[in-house]
Amino acid sequence: LKEFLGDAKIKSLQSDGYNVYMYLDNELMDIEHLCCLAHARAKFKYAYDQGSLQARIFLELIAKLYGMEDTYRREKLTSDEIYHRRNSKETTEIIDKIRTELYDLLANPDESRSELMSK
Repeated sequence: LKEFLGDAKIKSLQSDGYNVYMYLDNELMDIEHLCCLAHARAKFKYAYDQGSLQARIFLELIAKLYGMEDTYRREKLTSDEIYHRRNSKETTEIIDKIRTELYDLLANPDESRSELMSK
């Protein structure tokens, strides 16, 4: 990764959540780690398929975001229009709800929670 990036000054890095990307040459990088929503959704789907009903709310909220993206494509919106819609109150409310649900989940440890859901 360091060879690929060269001297680039990166501010953020999006990945599948694999924490090793936070380090380059064993040095912790001061970058914002952005996790991929598709990978996060897949983890919740696997957890739900294994019986973790807590995962359902996350799947529903992510589905709303995906539905919005589908609408943007169907309506053939310009990149500026998509940018504004992605930063709309509706989108922000969904993201805030996901964040709230995640924080609630983390704040309430549950011994019966599957390992996959805990991840």
